Amino acid sequence: MMQVEMTKTRKALFAVAIILGSMFPMSDLLLVPVLNNLFVDFAESPMVVNFIVSGATLTMLISSLLVGRLARFVSKKLLMIIGGTITTVCALFMYTIYDASIIAILHTFIGFGWGTLMVCSYSLITEIFPESKESSRMIGFYNAGMSIFGMILSLVGGIVAVNVPDWRSITLVYLIFIPILIMFILFIPDTGKESSTSGTETGVRDQNSPKSYVWLLVFNAIIMGVIANVFLYYISSLMAESQIGNEAFTGSLTSVYTGVSFVVSIAFGIIYGKAKGKTNAISFVLAVLGFTLLFAIRNVPAAIVASGLIGGGYGLALSYLPTRAAGVSAPSKASTVMGLINAGFGAGTFLATYIVSLLLSAMATDSYYAVLPAIAVLGTVALLVEFVMIAMSKKKGLDSISESAEA
Repeated sequence: MMQVEMTKTRKALFAVAIILGSMFPMSDLLLVPVLNNLFVDFAESPMVVNFIVSGATLTMLISSLLVGRLARFVSKKLLMIIGGTITTVCALFMYTIYDASIIAILHTFIGFGWGTLMVCSYSLITEIFPESKESSRMIGFYNAGMSIFGMILSLVGGIVAVNVPDWRSITLVYLIFIPILIMFILFIPDTGKESSTSGTETGVRDQNSPKSYVWLLVFNAIIMGVIANVFLYYISSLMAESQIGNEAFTGSLTSVYTGVSFVVSIAFGIIYGKAKGKTNAISFVLAVLGFTLLFAIRNVPAAIVASGLIGGGYGLALSYLPTRAAGVSAPSKASTVMGLINAGFGAGTFLATYIVSLLLSAMATDSYYAVLPAIAVLGTVALLVEFVMIAMSKKKGLDSISESAEA
C-alpha cells in the first residue's frame, strides 16, 4: 500500500472531494419516493422492474471485486473519474427514453461507478491518512457523508416528485455530480498503480484470524444488504398500500433512515470501542425491531421509529463490517477483505427485490406487508451468526488483535 505525503491544505481538499464523492453511491435514494411509479407503469414486466431497481447492485458487486485487479493497471484516481463519469451520464439520461429495458441497462451501468468509487475511496483514505486513528475517522466521515447526502437526496426526491409536472425530470438533480467530478480531477492525488506484491506482514493477525470468521462477516454483510434495501425499495409501496402517506412522506422516512445512520456513523468509534466484536449484534437487533414494528403497528409514528431503527442498524453495520474485517486480517489483505464486504452489501442489495418477489409468490399475496415477518426472521438468523462470531472472537482473541491493528 502506497503512502502519500501531502500538505495539510491538500489533505483537506482531498477530504472534501472524497466526502462529497460519497454522494454517488447514494444516488438511488433520490428515486426512492417515485419507485412505485415504475411498478405501476411497467406492471406487465415485474421482473424487468426488479432489475431496474437492483441491477446496479450486481455491477457494484462485480466492480467491487475487480477494482483491486484494475488498480494494478491504472491509478485509483483514474478509476474514480471513470466510475463517476459513467454514473453521472447514465443517471442524467436514465428516463429520457421511458422504456423499461433501456432504463434497466442504464441503471445497471451506474452500479459500476458505485462499486469503483466506494472501494477506491476507502483505499485512498488509508493511503493519504496512514495513521489508523486518522483513517478510521475519515472512513467514519465518509460513511456519515453517505448518510447525510442520502437524507438530502431523499428529501429532495420527495419534494420534486410532488411539485413538478413530470416526475421523470427528477434526474436533473444529478447535475450536482458534475462539479464533484471536477474536484476529483483537481484534488485527488495520483498514487500510481498498485503493486501486486505485499511487502512485510505482521504475521499474528493472519495466523490467528480464521478465514471462516471473515466469510461470516461477508455473509452478514449480504443479509444486512437484503434487510436495508427491502426497506428502501419497498417503503414507497408499503406507504401506498397502507395509505399512511404520499411520496413526500416516503421521502421523509428515508431521510429519517439516513439521518439516524449518519448519527451512528459519527458515533461509531465510541460504540465500537465499547462493544468491540459484539457491535454487529446490536445492528441486527435494531433492524429486527424495526421490521417488527413496521409490520405490527401501521401508523405515522411507528413508521418513523421503524425507519430510524432500521437506519441505525444499517449505519452501524456499514462502518463495523469493513473495519472489523480489515482489523483482523493481515495488512496486505485489508483492501481485499474490504472489497469482499462491499461486494457482500452489493449482493444483498441485488437479492432484495428477488427475495421479496419469491416471498410474494410463495405466499400467494400481493401485500408487501406480508413479507415483513420473513425479513425479520432473516435478521434473527444473522443475529445468531453474530453470536457464533462472538464465541470465535473470544476463542481466537480477535478483539485484542483488532485493537493492536488500530493502535
